[in-house]
Amino acid sequence: MLSELGALSVVADALDRDMGDRVPGLSLHPIEVNGGAGALFRDAQQRLIAVWALEIACGQSKTIRSIVNPDKPPTSAQQAIWAPCCERERRRLNYRLTKQQKSGGPPQMFTSTRRSQVSTTQETSNKAAIRRFHGATNTGDLELISNTIDELVEPDALIRTPLPIDATGAQVLKEVFARLLRVFPDLQVVIEDLIAEGDRVVSRNTVTGTQLGDYMGHPPTGNSVTYNEIFIFRFAGGRIAETWGVVDVLSQMRQVGVIPGTADDPHVDAARKAA
Repeated sequence: MLSELGALSVVADALDRDMGDRVPGLSLHPIEVNGGAGALFRDAQQRLIAVWALEIACGQSKTIRSIVNPDKPPTSAQQAIWAPCCERERRRLNYRLTKQQKSGGPPQMFTSTRRSQVSTTQETSNKAAIRRFHGATNTGDLELISNTIDELVEPDALIRTPLPIDATGAQVLKEVFARLLRVFPDLQVVIEDLIAEGDRVVSRNTVTGTQLGDYMGHPPTGNSVTYNEIFIFRFAGGRIAETWGVVDVLSQMRQVGVIPGTADDPHVDAARKAA
């Protein structure tokens, strides 16, 4: 049975030839998506256009799923390109997989000549910076947190997460953790997954803390909270230059009692068990 990596290799080769002219500067980067084969697509400016995930069963591609990058909504023209291509390439992939299986040849790893080269050393360094960042925030020491942010984050970094804060750039991050620590003095961020690809690092975290300060006008309850968050960090010159984040604020609010519905929140039981 041909591996998913081999399947991605076949599809990547076809896409690189067939779509390179229609999407100027298109580059494809093989990655793992939910434990399976997948690919990132970038345009000439190295902006993330889409993510594809391949589902392979019995040497045949069952689906090629296209996930458009949320920070770059597709135009109608892009949609017209991607949607038909998914099904066309799925059929072509099955033909090529069958042909390659009959030949008995080993799958070849795809390497695009247009791929942006970001060294493994730099990706490792970027991941280390995120670990250091969260290591500092877990100390609860605002001075250390502030100094670490000054070292790791560009002063004019773009913070894309909507926040009720007037500051900009690195100052936003300082204010965020100052506010969080007033509410949850024992705040801890545990990195569950840390993935580096090119100039970006994705961090999926579990956050815990005890509400010992006012939260949105709600007095301290002493409740333990547990919630999830995912952040994407873009690096430039070894420093964080842009961030996107999704935080489960609804779970926060339920667990401290700001809104009802805690009985249905799976994090509540986890928080109570940890207390």
